[in-house]
Amino acid sequence: MNKLLNTLLLIMGTIFSHASLALSWDELSSEQQKVLAPYQTQWQQLPEKRQLALSRGAEKWSQMDKAQQQKAKARFERWNKMPEARKQILRARFERFMSLSPAQRKALRQKHQWYKNLPPAKRQQLKQRWQNIPPERRLQMRQRLQNLTPQQRQRLRQELEQRRN
Repeated sequence: MNKLLNTLLLIMGTIFSHASLALSWDELSSEQQKVLAPYQTQWQQLPEKRQLALSRGAEKWSQMDKAQQQKAKARFERWNKMPEARKQILRARFERFMSLSPAQRKALRQKHQWYKNLPPAKRQQLKQRWQNIPPERRLQMRQRLQNLTPQQRQRLRQELEQRRN
C-alpha cells in the first residue's frame, strides 16, 4: 500500500508541479513529511522539480478527506492496471486537451458534463450511433470539426438542433 501511495503522490505531484525550487526536508510541513517519509533518506538527491512535485502532491493529499483519498487510490489502481498502449493514448489526449485554450477546455468540460447528465439509455444510443460509423468516416468527421471556425461550429449546432426538433 505504501508503494501505491508513493507512486500516486509522485504522479499527483508531477501533474501539479509548475516551478523548480529545491526544498530541504526541514522546509516541508509535518504533514508533508509524514506522507513523504519513504523519501526522507534520498530527499536531498532528488531533482528540484521532483522535490517540488512530491511536496505539492503530499500537500494536496493531506488536504483530501478520506473519501477523496480512496477515490484517488482507486483511480491510480485503475491506471496502474491499464495496458501501456491505453496509457499512451490517454497521455496524448491529455496533452491535446492541455494545448487547448482555456475557453476551449471550458467548453469541452461543459459538453462532457452535458453528456454525463444524459439518461443512460440516451448515452448508450449516442455511443452506439458513433460506433456504427466506419472508422474512416469518424476520422473525417473529427478532422472536419477540428477545422471549423467558432462561427461555423455554432451554425452547425443550430442546424443539428433544428433537425432534432
